[in-house]
Amino acid sequence: EYVEAGAEVIETNTFGANRFKLEFYSLADKVEAINRAAVRLAREAAGESVYVAGSVGPCLPPDQKLTSANRDKVAGAFFEQMSVLAGAGVDLIVLETFHDIDQLQLAASMARRTGAPVLASFTVETLFRRNDRQRQEEENARRLEADPNVDAIGINCGMGPADLFHPVKNIMGVATKPVVVMPNAGGPREVGGRMLYLNSPEYFTEFCKRYIELGARGVGGCCGTTP
Repeated sequence: EYVEAGAEVIETNTFGANRFKLEFYSLADKVEAINRAAVRLAREAAGESVYVAGSVGPCLPPDQKLTSANRDKVAGAFFEQMSVLAGAGVDLIVLETFHDIDQLQLAASMARRTGAPVLASFTVETLFRRNDRQRQEEENARRLEADPNVDAIGINCGMGPADLFHPVKNIMGVATKPVVVMPNAGGPREVGGRMLYLNSPEYFTEFCKRYIELGARGVGGCCGTTP
């Protein structure tokens, strides 16, 4: 459906397909099989003209930081997953929704070892005050700009299209690498016991145009977006 809607890049369904996350479901021994199957399915949907990105999320939850004690195990889990994605034929690795920039850069170093291009995308904490958030956005962008393992810088999740406008502007002020923006559809609301995103495609599209005017080289969607 995304390809039919005009998407130029689709992602594998592998955001949480690392050993850390799969252990919770007693599937840690299925890392290779799950990631390989995901690439096959995405390739079948993509056809000849659409790129396939291998989606990789954090190994650690947002409230847990990378430390010297867990670093080697996290690095190994990243490489295990990404080597399968690259070996199965993805066009690039997308590291997305990372709260911890240290973990993101570790993931980028493991992705670089696969030989695939690397998009490193982070999430900004909405609880921060605006000035603190701007400093975080710019500092993250500077670190990824200087990181030789990162080919493109991304920001995704956490905010809807309007709220992400200023963070994109801040990142564009310090980045020369291509910037990719993937906002949520907006703020979810509870309707009949379900969390729904009620913003229109037209609203989303208007802000995507603004991102491009700021200099973004790619736009996509995160939580709540649909074909």
